[in-house]
Parts: sequence; C-alpha cells; structure tokens
Amino acid sequence: MAYPEKLDIAPFLSQEATDQPSSYRLFGLVVHEGHGLQWGHYKSYVKSFATNNWYCCNDESVTMIPP
Repeated sequence: MAYPEKLDIAPFLSQEATDQPSSYRLFGLVVHEGHGLQWGHYKSYVKSFATNNWYCCNDESVTMIPP
C-alpha cells in the first residue's frame, strides 16, 4: 500500500465543514507483522520534520530509514 504524505480531504467535506482544517501531513504510522491480532509484532514509523527523515521504532532500537 502507498499513502500520500499530504492529504487534503476538502473534496469530501460538507459545505458546513468548510471552515475546518482539511489538509493533513503524514508523520507516523503503526505496522503489525504477524498472523493475527493476538500474535505478532508492532513497529512504528515516525517522521522528523526538523531533518525530514523517517525513523523505524522497533522495541528498544530506533533506526533511520534511508531515502
């Protein structure tokens, strides 16, 4: 799956909601690896806007993801 890093949901909002923020930037996600919800492993990926780098947080380690 691919997700855009910038998402604008304005085309999907009602007329009454036009004064609400509608643009979002992806800065993190959680990934589950395994065969079911009760078994497996979770990792999180987060973006540093200061460096523009993505990082993988996996238990006790944090590693930068190469561009």
